[in-house]
Amino acid sequence: MTMAQVSVVIPTYNRAALVLEAVGSVLAQTVQDVEVIVVDDGSTDNTRQRIAAVNDTRVCYVYQSNAGCAAARNAGLARCRGRYVAFLDSDDLWPEHFLESMVRRLQAHPQAGCAYCSVVKAFADGHTEPSYGSADCRSGWITAALFERGFIWLSGALFRAAVWQDFFFDEALSCSGEDSDALLRLSVRVPYLYVDEVTVVHRMTEDSVSRRQGVNPNRLLSLERFYYDLGGRDIIPRPAARRRLSHACRRLAEDYRRRGSRRAARAFYVRALRYWPFDMRLYVGWCRSGWLRHDVQPAWRKPAALPAPRRYLGQEPTTGPADGEGTG
Repeated sequence: MTMAQVSVVIPTYNRAALVLEAVGSVLAQTVQDVEVIVVDDGSTDNTRQRIAAVNDTRVCYVYQSNAGCAAARNAGLARCRGRYVAFLDSDDLWPEHFLESMVRRLQAHPQAGCAYCSVVKAFADGHTEPSYGSADCRSGWITAALFERGFIWLSGALFRAAVWQDFFFDEALSCSGEDSDALLRLSVRVPYLYVDEVTVVHRMTEDSVSRRQGVNPNRLLSLERFYYDLGGRDIIPRPAARRRLSHACRRLAEDYRRRGSRRAARAFYVRALRYWPFDMRLYVGWCRSGWLRHDVQPAWRKPAALPAPRRYLGQEPTTGPADGEGTG
């Protein structure tokens, strides 16, 4: 089979109607030389039938037992044959000139391995909000900025296929955070290019909102692993890294406190203080968490450090922060 210009991987789970619209937004692109790989991560709805009804030879349907979004994306990657690779979540949509603009910019900047654009959140009531401002976006070697803010949306990025050689999403991050983790790790391999002429639409469905409201330590764990085990200390200034890790701990602590998980909240407030003891909000939050009369998770245990990403070829990971930093 001939090589397509762009391979698009769409992971999905029980989102038959949404994924059909996502596929439609790819097939409607002004760039028609595409292959669309829909990876069904164990759906129990009629996703298979809905995709089959598309009846387009450019669309490939792959089914796997439920293994998480990272595994679904990896399964799609293994089947990509295009010169460029993109990932589109089933609740996201591309404007019709998205691929044309991104391919053109990458062709004009051969040193860049990834082009990315802004994202707008679209809510059910019709209003929209920018996911991040253009002031956050930059081009070049952006690892330090990406570590601090995490401003790239995977559905708004286009990669050269060579970037993904021997590189995969970390399947240990099966619930969330695998996208930002991969984008951060890739940023030490290739320069990134910001494209300001297109915007991707992220639909804020009930499912997407509930997933983002849940408490999940993956983002913190991946940041800690990157900084301590994957070379981050050679790139990111120590004070900036400690502030960022403290902020990630504080967000977790506040989420746990709002849910009444006293043990977890206090543990992450302490962890945040060990990273950056100059934030007065941490002391206030720690005190407030002690006022919780009932702990909804009395048996909570600190999450273990992440192992090395799948097929990571660098140094072996350590067990966590050096010199006791951030341990709790």
